[in-house]
Amino acid sequence: MAAASSKVTTKYPHLLTPLDLGFTTLKNRVLVGSMHTGLEEGRSLTKLAAFFSERARGDVGLIVTGGVAPNRAGRVSPLAGKMTTSSEINRHKEVTQAVHGNGIAMQILHSGRYGYHPFTVAPSPIKAPIGWFTPKELSHRGIQSTIKDYVQCAVNAREAGYDGVEVMGSEGYLINQHTNKRTDEWGGDYKNRIKFPDGSSWEEIVELAKEVEAAGATLLNTGIGWHEARVPTIATSVPRGGFSWVTGKLMVAVVGAGPAGLACASVAAERGHDVTLYDKHEEIGGQFNLAKQIPGKEEFYETLRYFGKQIEKHGVKVQLGQYVDAQHLIDNQFDRVVMATGITPRKLTIEGAASSPKVVSYVDVLNGNVTLGHRVAIVGAGGIGFDVAEYATHTGTSPSLDIDLYADEWGIDRTMTNRGGLAPRHVHPPPIRKVYLLQRKSTKLGKDLGKTTGWIHRLSLQHRDVEMIGGISYDKVDDQGLYITKTKTKEQLLLQVDHIVVCAGQVPLRDLEPALQKSNIPVFRIGGSDEASELDAKRAINQGSRLAAKIETATPGEPLGPLPTWSEKAVAYTMQFFQK
Repeated sequence: MAAASSKVTTKYPHLLTPLDLGFTTLKNRVLVGSMHTGLEEGRSLTKLAAFFSERARGDVGLIVTGGVAPNRAGRVSPLAGKMTTSSEINRHKEVTQAVHGNGIAMQILHSGRYGYHPFTVAPSPIKAPIGWFTPKELSHRGIQSTIKDYVQCAVNAREAGYDGVEVMGSEGYLINQHTNKRTDEWGGDYKNRIKFPDGSSWEEIVELAKEVEAAGATLLNTGIGWHEARVPTIATSVPRGGFSWVTGKLMVAVVGAGPAGLACASVAAERGHDVTLYDKHEEIGGQFNLAKQIPGKEEFYETLRYFGKQIEKHGVKVQLGQYVDAQHLIDNQFDRVVMATGITPRKLTIEGAASSPKVVSYVDVLNGNVTLGHRVAIVGAGGIGFDVAEYATHTGTSPSLDIDLYADEWGIDRTMTNRGGLAPRHVHPPPIRKVYLLQRKSTKLGKDLGKTTGWIHRLSLQHRDVEMIGGISYDKVDDQGLYITKTKTKEQLLLQVDHIVVCAGQVPLRDLEPALQKSNIPVFRIGGSDEASELDAKRAINQGSRLAAKIETATPGEPLGPLPTWSEKAVAYTMQFFQK
């Protein structure tokens, strides 16, 4: 009998072989790409060192840190990391020493006009669509100074013990921001422009790679997309750390198996508590079961699959398909009760709405209980209103599940014969129904949608000829349709529609609270039952997880909103300059 071979069979035969870079040799070709952990800020990098130490234990060939600025103007935010002083060099030595001989490179990142602070610089004084500040235009002297700062930053990185540096030259940051608007030696013809590359043809990209190699780069790490792309690349519509045991086990009831309840139940059980999860529906998910029906949000199926596995793994007792009352919770002597009961949609309170069969809730539409007619008015242009508009204007297979449909929808040239990979002319098919998206406010529709995804939703609906009307009042409903008045001009309109879908907000469900509070059981609210003004899955999961992490000592009623993000910290920092 022949001996079994120990050689690993792989489509990438060189993946686990050493790579000689000249100045050093990597043990294999597996790279941990650059990512911002939120641990780069502050005076201590101990947690960051521990993070990379864990990554190094996986025996990867090279680790690349999150972006470190070469100067003050290049910081992503006022508190972001930079490498310009001896004290910063010494702090980074803790990181490099923690890796214990595994390769680690520091990414040098200059944010350019993407910086969240008033000291931003860029090739031209043009504010980024996702930015808050208009950058200062770099002079020739400023560019030369910035180049020197890059060099010094690399020298400092070597002194700190890094094996190399990665220069961030894509994704829309400074080096990628030099457009063709300059007429000096940093703009104009291609030889000048490749010093600071912008969108390029494939031939130009290959030429640029050769120029970068000739300039001394040892490795090239490619990236696709940026924060201002006209084609979505990292949104859900695209086809596809802490652990501690508690010393005292609590009996915890979580009422509601939506995102907040699932997060709370799974984390609390993981921490050792005895958790029972209740929901009146036959399946977990709550509002996620509606959201996953939206074209482009099918990834929520995976979120629910994940939570299903988590509650099973950590032994959560799940009781579905039954309404739980306060007396049941009292009789079972729970130590803590978490209200993740969600919301109930608001109704349209205008003349004729209550009795009209045209008026339906978004819940009934997304549940499949109502089949929409050919002409639809959507009342409310928040996140749910936009979702319902997407649902109402799609049919058949979702483009996010089919690459060919996705390419057709967004005008992607898959032959790669056109610059930028975009078809020169793109004609969208006629819409399957006429949809009006309405809101009372006169502000831009979708203003509060995600900063980096809102444009996707607006553009997608424009492709389908959705008529967006803001600054109106709702007058009445009759057999003809919905009557509205434009607030500014007082013009009255009749929208002749088959259905009016109400997405005009929601109110929290808190009916169990009074009886529980009388029995002195600590009661906590999370998710929609805490704040129903605009449903937010990230906030709900954040709240549920954070409450579970401190449920032993948490006080009912204390704020459980999300922690300030680094951009909010930047706002607080920069506002002082305007106040002065």
